[in-house]
Amino acid sequence: MFLSLRSVSYEVDDLEKAREWYSDFLDSKPVIEQSGSVTFLVGADRLVLNHVEHPVRNNGTGQIAYWGVSDLKVEYPRILGLGASKHGDITDLRNGYLLAQVKDPFGNTIGLGGMGGTPDNRAIEEKPSETALLTTLMRAFAATEMNVEIRGHDSLAKFFLPGKMQDDLARIENRDEFKGKHFILGLCEYVMARTHIFDQFYRDALNGDIDQIVLLGAGYDTRPYRYENLSGSIKIFELDTRPTQERKKRCLSEACIKIPDFLTYVPINFNSQSLKDVLFEAGFNPDTRTLFVWEGVTYYLGSDAVDATLKFIRSNAAKGSMVAFDYIAVWPGVFNAYGFQELVELNASKHQGESGAAFSIERGAIKSFLSQRGFEIVVHQNTEELEKNFLTTKDGVLYGHATGGFRIVQAMSKG
Repeated sequence: MFLSLRSVSYEVDDLEKAREWYSDFLDSKPVIEQSGSVTFLVGADRLVLNHVEHPVRNNGTGQIAYWGVSDLKVEYPRILGLGASKHGDITDLRNGYLLAQVKDPFGNTIGLGGMGGTPDNRAIEEKPSETALLTTLMRAFAATEMNVEIRGHDSLAKFFLPGKMQDDLARIENRDEFKGKHFILGLCEYVMARTHIFDQFYRDALNGDIDQIVLLGAGYDTRPYRYENLSGSIKIFELDTRPTQERKKRCLSEACIKIPDFLTYVPINFNSQSLKDVLFEAGFNPDTRTLFVWEGVTYYLGSDAVDATLKFIRSNAAKGSMVAFDYIAVWPGVFNAYGFQELVELNASKHQGESGAAFSIERGAIKSFLSQRGFEIVVHQNTEELEKNFLTTKDGVLYGHATGGFRIVQAMSKG
């Protein structure tokens, strides 16, 4: 059974020029660079540029591969502005789905397909996050694990699930069958381990010399409620889109869970507002040491958004402030890592408007990446370390493999 188009290859006579053009075209860097070819990750698929002295062109005939875009009416003129040439008119296939073709500067025909100004590219601003709900289901599932060494601590996650999900969770007969039905390979295990280590970061901050905590893209994070007795006078800010926050508050109210006085909800429109806009207005103090919890977010962003967030933290929080985040590491064999292909396909197909796995860091480059942005590593764990520390029992039994490619880092701002 065919699942998707795995890769498309284009022939180019100037590989370096093509690399730069497609980096702008895709708004991302190659994940693999070899002598004679470079490879880009495009959703669940790969684009390979191969250096050929005399490329063979089809002159517009034959088969054409189409790439999906979130809003064709936006992307089409942007691509033409990069130097591509128009190749036929935009075709409307009804229901708002459009097709178009362009020629890249190297003579290859590129097919584009996507919606035209529909809610697809606005979904994250208009409705509660689907990815946050899926993550919550995994945390709730982990909290029902019988093995106390592995069991998740998020006993409140279940209150944010729709009624049917809560019923299914309460009637699990076969846990492996439930995982296979609801989660892709290794992702539940990764979220279990990630929740454990981020809980640890959060508790350490409450017990240390941190004065405020900012949850970036909080979703249905329950730490302010689970660790309320440890919070003392520490101020906590939850940032997310207004629809997700409104649903969260309704769920808390229905579960009779009081919002603590030290917690401030900060709604943000990621398309039109900056962190500085909303946080300073909410009472954020830039002169105190702060922990920024950035869990499960970076791989849905572009590199510019990641850089802007790290720059804000370094410039608007006291020296010694911390940021904890997870990211995807890439290397030539990343598609062979456990569950990675399934992860990319999920991002490309399930969560329109908040997907894409756009941001990644080359394996082994995290130290230099953070140093260049004014941070130094405090904690860094790869998949194998997460499995050893959070998914393995004292007698050495591994609960399950986590999705390969993920990394978790806590870093300190050097001011």
